[in-house]
Amino acid sequence: MQARLPNSLRDWGSVAFAETLKDELQDLKPGTLPLLRCVTQGGLPNERDLKSMLLGTDETQQSILARVGVFFFRGQGGLQLR
Repeated sequence: MQARLPNSLRDWGSVAFAETLKDELQDLKPGTLPLLRCVTQGGLPNERDLKSMLLGTDETQQSILARVGVFFFRGQGGLQLR
């Protein structure tokens, strides 16, 4: 699934793009990003405090392609995350 990020699209090509993209990624509904695939040693991703870093961008006629590092904490099963 590809997320729709209208504010990032609006700011594409401006100095505000990276910050807008970070904000929109932070505001995505839990489960939108495929973080569960990144957890290989058990536990569940805590999506409440995502941090991201824009690593690079490219564009095609139809899309903006962004390489983003996403940092998150992993919770252990049975433990309550606060």
